[in-house]
Amino acid sequence: MVIGQTIPEACASIRAAYAKVLDNPTIAINLKDFEKPYFVAGGWVGKPGKYDLRGETTLSQAIQVAGGLKDGAKTSNVILFRSISNDWVEVKNINLKQILGGKDVREDVHLRPGDMFFVSKGTFAKIEPFIPRATLGAYFPYSL
Repeated sequence: MVIGQTIPEACASIRAAYAKVLDNPTIAINLKDFEKPYFVAGGWVGKPGKYDLRGETTLSQAIQVAGGLKDGAKTSNVILFRSISNDWVEVKNINLKQILGGKDVREDVHLRPGDMFFVSKGTFAKIEPFIPRATLGAYFPYSL
């Protein structure tokens, strides 16, 4: 198994595995394709899905890559899922509202490969489908 190893580490593993069969083999490894670093955006964003993680990317930048926030997104509770081992996932609640407001800019975490975040619906987005459109003028008499 050479999953997760660098090319020199994989060469050493293969050389060690065949040491009893081959005498000083020459090993050349050429990468044809590999899984690029990625993050997954879910929930109330413009385009949920899997995106390439290129360079240093913060959570707020990743949300923009994923099409931005939809109207009615609950920015005070964005959930970040980060794998810390094969069996464990760290779950962190992030208050994106404060980050975007300039209050806790240091809390804008840098994403790691494999991170997933979820933006939930706010209260109004949850009940909006049940409000008759004709009566919205009574609640919002002035156009924005």
